[in-house]
Amino acid sequence: MQRRHKGGMALAATVMLVMAPTQSSGPLLAQSGPSGLTARVTGGSVTLTWTAPADAVGHRVEAGSAPGLTNLAMVAVTSPPAMFQHVPVGTYYVRVRATIGAGWTTPSNEVVVRVSCVPPPPPSALDATVSGTLVGLGWEGDENATYRIEAGSAPGVTDIASLPATGTRFMIHAPPGRYFVRVRTVGPCGLGPASAETVVAVGLATAAPIYGEVDPQALGTCTAALHDAYAVDGGDGYRYRTWHPQRDPSGCVYAHEHGDDPHAQANVDIRSAPVRFGYISRRMGQFETHEGYKVFVANHGDVDAQGASSVVDSRIVLHMGTGDPQRFGIQYHSLEQRVSGPGGVRVAIQAMADSGGTESICAPPAPAGKRATVLDPACQLQHPIEAWGLTVGIRFQERPVYLGWVGTGVMGPITALDPGNPARLLYVWDPAMAAINRDGLDWSSARGCDRVAYHAVGYVLNAEQHDAERTIFYTDALGEEVLPNDPAALRQEVGRRFAMAPPATDDGQFAFAAHHDHCGLWTQLGLRN
Repeated sequence: MQRRHKGGMALAATVMLVMAPTQSSGPLLAQSGPSGLTARVTGGSVTLTWTAPADAVGHRVEAGSAPGLTNLAMVAVTSPPAMFQHVPVGTYYVRVRATIGAGWTTPSNEVVVRVSCVPPPPPSALDATVSGTLVGLGWEGDENATYRIEAGSAPGVTDIASLPATGTRFMIHAPPGRYFVRVRTVGPCGLGPASAETVVAVGLATAAPIYGEVDPQALGTCTAALHDAYAVDGGDGYRYRTWHPQRDPSGCVYAHEHGDDPHAQANVDIRSAPVRFGYISRRMGQFETHEGYKVFVANHGDVDAQGASSVVDSRIVLHMGTGDPQRFGIQYHSLEQRVSGPGGVRVAIQAMADSGGTESICAPPAPAGKRATVLDPACQLQHPIEAWGLTVGIRFQERPVYLGWVGTGVMGPITALDPGNPARLLYVWDPAMAAINRDGLDWSSARGCDRVAYHAVGYVLNAEQHDAERTIFYTDALGEEVLPNDPAALRQEVGRRFAMAPPATDDGQFAFAAHHDHCGLWTQLGLRN
């Protein structure tokens, strides 16, 4: 707390409830006062230390706008050190006296305290997503900073909420209403300027049905109603379930996780595109298990395990859960690939990607295919592992405009392949797996939550087309051209460019290998993750 004095400046003492000027309570004594006064300034905080006389019973800090003056503040403190916070910018001439008996000693040496604070810059690119009553906020700023989220009933007003936040993402359940929201950085001198304001509208759930079903085992300790709050409108008469954290803000924990938070995407264009689980596969009439959807995010400047730096922004949404036999039995899996890179590379495609057949992890790698842990004594493993290679093509007038691929790996898949019965779930800790467990290690913690994704830019071939100005295409789920009003149509975007496999890293490699470990709550992950 602070009180302003003549001159417009004051010291704010954390050791007092009220910072009022203290009038002299006795005569000035000739006895020597405190010595060795020093000041340390950190942002808007000032800490004073000194050596007190042996018989001192109290002290008074005096501050003036010039040497010897006490026209700014006189603050009573008990003993050194004395810390003051939120001190306004300015130059202060400070000294200390001690109380001995009924009087004040001579002042200590005088120190000059200069407080100069540069307010933190406002957060940028504030955006909001609303899923039922759940509001997700994301912005660009320092991930390690502290922020203040302000919400009001009108622009610039903070009459509804003022909430602390750490990091650049925040989620909260909110009642129906219209909110004007902004974010400020909390700096050493207090709140910085506000970000640009965004309007968040929270209403009742739409009447459109949610596509698909969710296995109750995947809900963990959360309810189906709470889980369905994470849904987005597909614009096609359905809502689609979307990404959510494994631990809900309400405190319950789901028995599945969907990988990276889409708000971690730095590229605003990519981040603003909704994540819709089941949107692609519905066009093909193929149902995919909800808990199998995973999100992978890579940002420009990220560094992978090989030390290569990403030169693209990328988001992959892929159906690739490892706890369901469906991954062994179906060839096509829904894939959304969004890439923004140097030289005008821009790709936003969604299709059913060809994952080929399933082979043993010991088999030679193929361009497309799923290489899985297989119950095969001839294949000795130190760790269970699974690797996927998927290809996708977008065609216009029977010619390709984009040929892409995505590679992913899973360290610790939940289940292995039984060649005698691919529909059988064979958990990697099943006693039968001991025959291929080379080192006899404990595989019981495997939950398919430790993954690597190769964010690759495919062949961008759009400049070869006769209609070279076209960048938006409509295809079916397998990438073949259809009319925009076709019920099966999916919107594809491929920038105008001819590039054979543009590199995704600064060392010229085509793919950026991003590690994604979401095993923090693995003990609460179910066997269908």
